[in-house]
Amino acid sequence: MTDLDLSGDLSETLRSLLSWLYVSGELLVRGLVLLAVAFAAGWAAGRITRFLLRRFDAWADQVGVQGALGRFGISRPLSQVLGRGAFVLAGLLTGQLVADALGLPALAAGLGGVLAYAPRVLLASAILLGGVTVAGHIRRGARQAALDAGIEYAQTLGTLAFAAIVFAAALFAVNQLRITTDAVWLLLGWILAGLALALGLSFGLGARDSARDILAGLYARRIFRIGQEVEIGGHRGVLISITPTNALIEQEDAIVSVSNSRLLREIVRQSK
Repeated sequence: MTDLDLSGDLSETLRSLLSWLYVSGELLVRGLVLLAVAFAAGWAAGRITRFLLRRFDAWADQVGVQGALGRFGISRPLSQVLGRGAFVLAGLLTGQLVADALGLPALAAGLGGVLAYAPRVLLASAILLGGVTVAGHIRRGARQAALDAGIEYAQTLGTLAFAAIVFAAALFAVNQLRITTDAVWLLLGWILAGLALALGLSFGLGARDSARDILAGLYARRIFRIGQEVEIGGHRGVLISITPTNALIEQEDAIVSVSNSRLLREIVRQSK
């Protein structure tokens, strides 16, 4: 190989290298411009959103939305959370437009796909957040109703109501993301059917007396007052408690337990 051939090969290699550097530099500059414009647009959209929605932060705290956000580990006010969302959406939209203008069709198509899916993500987030907010109110209402009825496991009932509503909201949210939930709904249906059958059999066969005592306890709490002196079936003492199924009567040397249904059914002498 002659010196002339080596010189030609070296020149061709240098030209290829310079051409690659030029193209790479041009792409780098385009990318930096894209990032700068997208960030600026997102920052402006986020600031405007936070400013406009700041007045709703107190309302969000009152209705429980802020507490629902806290369950997901989000301590920021609602206006700031929505401002972050506006920052992301505006950045993606601007990035798609700039990428298309700079001649980057693949990147523009990718950002367009993300933007097309974004409404579903927002709707799923809103459903889940709303479900957690409503579940919190339902839990407090169920717990208070159970406490007023004298049911000792009021906290458990409230927790079960909260979990059921959040679970249903989560399924609806997942469905909005186009994730198949048919199998989950089928499994949930079988579980609920099994629980209903088990409860029906237990109350129909073995828990009739307990159910009767629980219902009697609701009426007994309205008729008698704690601290009243009563006499039932030869047991005389002070009524100290009415549990979901039994009434407790304190005597001088013992505490006697009487079923709530018996408390209502038998003759009772009570002090005025």
